[in-house]
Amino acid sequence: MPAKLLLSILMMLSFNLMLNASDLEICKVTRIIDGDTIEVIYRGDKEKVRLYGIDTPERGEPGYNEATEFTKNYLLNKYIHLSFPDKNKRDHFGRLLAYVIINGGTLFNKILIEEHLAKLYKSTTFEELTQAEIELDISQTAIIDSIILNDNISLLKYLYDKNTYNLQESHRIRILQYVLFIAANYSKSENMIKEIINLGVDINSRLIPAGDNSQYSGVTALHCAAIKNPNSAIINCIISLGANTNSTDDNGQTPLDYAKRSHNTSAITALIKAGADTSIK
Repeated sequence: MPAKLLLSILMMLSFNLMLNASDLEICKVTRIIDGDTIEVIYRGDKEKVRLYGIDTPERGEPGYNEATEFTKNYLLNKYIHLSFPDKNKRDHFGRLLAYVIINGGTLFNKILIEEHLAKLYKSTTFEELTQAEIELDISQTAIIDSIILNDNISLLKYLYDKNTYNLQESHRIRILQYVLFIAANYSKSENMIKEIINLGVDINSRLIPAGDNSQYSGVTALHCAAIKNPNSAIINCIISLGANTNSTDDNGQTPLDYAKRSHNTSAITALIKAGADTSIK
């Protein structure tokens, strides 16, 4: 894979997954309510998600158990991507309306139709679901998902220590910087963060955004962890590796500012305990 292509994939992944720069979200499925309704951890809170464009049988109707069990086997305790085709994001019950993407690029909503476990909802067409799957195809980023979400350190080392892609050193480091930003957002493993640093990345590397995402220009791994990672051990790990607790992004915002803005109380506590300056504005 050419270095420029791989770098562009990582940059796309960064802004799809990290912070709040797009409507693609990684969530963990915690409960299956029925075939087309699940419960996930979404931005730190439990939320019900109604699969967009399809309808599975209700309790007591033929096919209810089969559809519910199928969804359970596919999704329970798994990480998924959510995408929101409706700008309002929610139905009249307050549930998130979403496409559910699994395995890096497969639309689960469409699978239920193909398995004859669901019917199309109202005006939705099968062609619409097919087109959505094409547009949401993020299979090229699935390997990075696997590294971060499964804390697959051995795969990380294989790809970027042995340099499977034969990248120039500057490109290898640049890609690993983006992996660090994503890991700071989502990883639960201190060893993952440490291994990325061991591979040659500066813990205080600053994000150079792609496209028009200047809102996050200059953030560091500590900023990323502060805004989204509820695990204070990750914050402490990043600080122990030499992160500057008072570093500012290009808009003058510190990690503590990000933590406060996102109401990440564990990050706020960890940063203040580590000496973050509460007077910086």
